[in-house]
Amino acid sequence: MAALDWHWQRTRRAVREPVFCEDRPALDRLERFFELPAGAQAAAKRRTGHVLGCPFGKLAGEMAGQDETIRRRVRRLFREIASSVGHALREAVA
Repeated sequence: MAALDWHWQRTRRAVREPVFCEDRPALDRLERFFELPAGAQAAAKRRTGHVLGCPFGKLAGEMAGQDETIRRRVRRLFREIASSVGHALREAVA
């Protein structure tokens, strides 16, 4: 759990906070939400020869059926991301 929390804090600072910064227009935030991780995956592929994927999605797929604590934690992380995306979508529509 400590490793999951550490990685989430790192991801939050590097991706979520800069992408969903409120001083950016909503459509720019949504575009960056896809571009930033895609760029990171492309860089990882160039560096390693492999697409590494989302560590949180992988963890959810591998452990969600085996460990309730991990399932709850990953669900909370995804809800946090979904909340930011939903807010930007609602703002863009308005």
